[in-house]
Amino acid sequence: MSDEPVQARKAQLREAARRVLVEDIESANTRVLAELHKLRSWHTDEWVALYAAADHEVDVRPFFDGLRARGIHCALPRVAGDELNLHEVTSWHELETGSFGLLEPPAGARPVVSATIAVFVLPGLLFDRRGHRLGRGGGHYDRLLAQADSAAFRIGLCHAERLIGEIPVAAWDISVDCVVTDREVIRVEGT
Repeated sequence: MSDEPVQARKAQLREAARRVLVEDIESANTRVLAELHKLRSWHTDEWVALYAAADHEVDVRPFFDGLRARGIHCALPRVAGDELNLHEVTSWHELETGSFGLLEPPAGARPVVSATIAVFVLPGLLFDRRGHRLGRGGGHYDRLLAQADSAAFRIGLCHAERLIGEIPVAAWDISVDCVVTDREVIRVEGT
């Protein structure tokens, strides 16, 4: 599929995603994070990249708090033009409203090289069972993941209502290794 039809279909899916409602979002978030916690061992010598949720995304703050309580290093993205740069965050209270109205680390926060991240926990408007994610359309996460270590584990989080049959992909799209919803954990074959 050439890029033009892919981008047009993605735009349609983004519009449809804005209309998807999750009935009991707090309960759904709790179930997603419980599955995420059980997914793997979380080690204190590794770095985990998280995000501050926007509308329709799973709120990972309780997971962040749990990781930090165990001494696990966490990094969150800060938008810098067309790029996402990761910065160390030791307390959620450090975050400030930044680009696109999202919470992000302050400008002076310690930078973290994406190649040092062991696990990326990623948001998305929609995911499919092949590990493809539909973001907001800027390509920020694809560019960030292109700089990551190839052994880094990529986990997509979404509510079950945001899991669809197929997301069209462009050559630069980077998929996740696993999708965690409030109803199931999907390990992508071949990862």
